[in-house]
Order: sequence, then C-alpha cells, then structure tokens
Amino acid sequence: MSADRRRRNRVLLTGTFLFFFLPIVGAWLLNVFAPDWRPFGTTNYGTLVQPVRPITAEGLREADGAQIEEVT
Repeated sequence: MSADRRRRNRVLLTGTFLFFFLPIVGAWLLNVFAPDWRPFGTTNYGTLVQPVRPITAEGLREADGAQIEEVT
C-alpha cells in the first residue's frame, strides 16, 4: 500500500472516530462541569386518561383523502 493511501485511510478513520466520539465527550463535559445546564425544550404536565378508552380509525382520512382502513 502506498504512503498516500495509508495516510488517507488514517485520516478517514480518525475523522470517523472524531465524528462519533466528540458528541459523547461534549455531553460528558456538560454533565461534569455544568450540571445545572439543561437543553431548552418543553415539558408536558398532562394527566393520562384512566381508564384507557379505545379509539378507532373511523372518520380518519389519508393525505390524499382516502379512508384509513383499520388494522386489527
């Protein structure tokens, strides 16, 4: 194998490793050095319907207007 090809393969392997490894390291650093940091988002404070009520596909339509068939 030529030196150019070997160097190219090494760069590709290192780049692939960094591409997948750096987000894990970043998340770990945020967890260790900024534990109060939380990503922005929403939090739902709803309640679940009890008892559970079954629903049907009656009246639902596909994007093209066709009736949705119920799968059993």
